[in-house]
Amino acid sequence: MASLVMVLAVWRAMRLTGAADGIFSTVGFAMALVGATAWFWVAGHGLSMYTSVGAGLGDVTGDSEIQAASLQASYLAVTAGLLVVGIGSIGWNLLLATSGRRSGLIGRPLSVVFGVFAAIPLYQAAVPFATPWPILVAVLGSLILGIALLVTSRKRR
Repeated sequence: MASLVMVLAVWRAMRLTGAADGIFSTVGFAMALVGATAWFWVAGHGLSMYTSVGAGLGDVTGDSEIQAASLQASYLAVTAGLLVVGIGSIGWNLLLATSGRRSGLIGRPLSVVFGVFAAIPLYQAAVPFATPWPILVAVLGSLILGIALLVTSRKRR
């Protein structure tokens, strides 16, 4: 939910400054929106094994192969959601690196940082079944962006 609020708030700030008028900004916003909402998919599927669905897996069948296949399908759904988050964060980081800089929300150094952050999830897209550590760039990027926006808002007072 926090990612979605941040995407919408930053987009609104960019629109107010006129930096979000281009087609690339709109595409970046759409990718950011898809990536932020994909966290709901990841959370839902990630927690499904801890609900009555996962607890009742042994009651459905006693066959361990079917249980393993069901678990693998659940893990695959989580991986697919993380892949969508990663692809969405590429657009989000590129939006911040370009339109965020033009709007004055972030400075040149952070623009470079978010440009680098845009490249990191490409590894996850290339190797989707690897450990999803590159996806944590989205979380780190949100922390850095939040601090930068707080500093910017203090300067504009």
